[in-house]
Amino acid sequence: MILKKERDRAEVGVLVRFTKKRRKIFLFLLLFVLSGIVISQGSVWAYEKITGSNTSFAKGTKLAGISIGGLSYEKAYEKVDNKVKEWQQSGHLTFSYDKEEVLLDRSVVVFHLKESLKRAETQKNESLIVNINKDKLYGELYNQVTAEDQKKVNKKSLEKTIADQSQRLATKTLFVLQSYIKETEPLEETVVAEVERPLSKESKENLSELFGSSSSWTVGSKDEFSFNYAVLTQYEESFLQESREVLTSSLYEAMLHTDFAITERHISTTRQNHVPLGYEAYVSLGKEDLTFENPHSTSYVITVKVVDNKLITTVSGKQLNKKIEVKERRKETYPPRTIVEYDPLLNVNETRIERTGKPGESIEVARYITNGKEDQVVEVMNNDYYPPVFSKEVRGPKEERDVNNTE
Repeated sequence: MILKKERDRAEVGVLVRFTKKRRKIFLFLLLFVLSGIVISQGSVWAYEKITGSNTSFAKGTKLAGISIGGLSYEKAYEKVDNKVKEWQQSGHLTFSYDKEEVLLDRSVVVFHLKESLKRAETQKNESLIVNINKDKLYGELYNQVTAEDQKKVNKKSLEKTIADQSQRLATKTLFVLQSYIKETEPLEETVVAEVERPLSKESKENLSELFGSSSSWTVGSKDEFSFNYAVLTQYEESFLQESREVLTSSLYEAMLHTDFAITERHISTTRQNHVPLGYEAYVSLGKEDLTFENPHSTSYVITVKVVDNKLITTVSGKQLNKKIEVKERRKETYPPRTIVEYDPLLNVNETRIERTGKPGESIEVARYITNGKEDQVVEVMNNDYYPPVFSKEVRGPKEERDVNNTE
């Protein structure tokens, strides 16, 4: 009996020791699993902090015209990176110099995508952040440029223009190098054209939000300015229709006061009352555009400013050696007609106006260019016509039918 108790006690001791050992193993495994979960979650958190993978860009966000609204950081990065690679592989930076073309690889432009996406988190319409590889740019470019002209190149202006076009992934990359070669004597810059437009409260707020107090664009020598390319690709979704039309109208009228060639300009089918007759410039991204070309050997700067309740557009550069006046001619109006339809379901002599008519208008706008004292050229710039909008009336019977007379 004693031996049995001792044996039982020994077996219990073994069982207790075995249970303690299993408990230690279980606790070890539990701690191992928990630490793995903590480490993995911490890694995910750290990765998201570094890469911004948890970012969801606000609706309407664009980077260099690329829509990334609603995308995560990784998806946005991948989309923008693909577009940048397409741009880099689609051609060269083309320079015109001494009637020859000089081709440079687009790798002279260095893109900073992470910084660009970070900035896009707070700004809906942003350009890419870029740097210019100056050693590569001038190393290749100067192989084709005389030593004398190399000393005169305005590097700061040239680099800014390349950066401005590249950060929007612009496909037009023709640079006239002569326009960046400094003049032997500094030119006095003057305002050659200025136009003012009144702004509604909504248009003022919209333009101020887009451009701040002012914005400017440089049109190089022999270069062409495109509103779609320079402005609309960045701000299309943020523009109010009225403020966009006021801006393009102002730009168009300012160019009429210069000798720039208007190479593309359109009007809409109906008259826009917030734009002066004869100065509308209708634009639509990828379709209608407003473009004009600088015929001079020097650059000009277009500046738009929001001052009080006005939009002021100026063109600045070398003083023109001719006098230019813009005149409006042959202005006419055309009264609308009335389209009448009869509806027997209406009451006798009842009339319902379905559309109010609007008069049509036409006007001719011309440049009067004077070279010297007497040599004057008249250049018709446009002959705009807006057809009248016919009014429409639906009328009931003129008088009641006499039932007895019809029998």
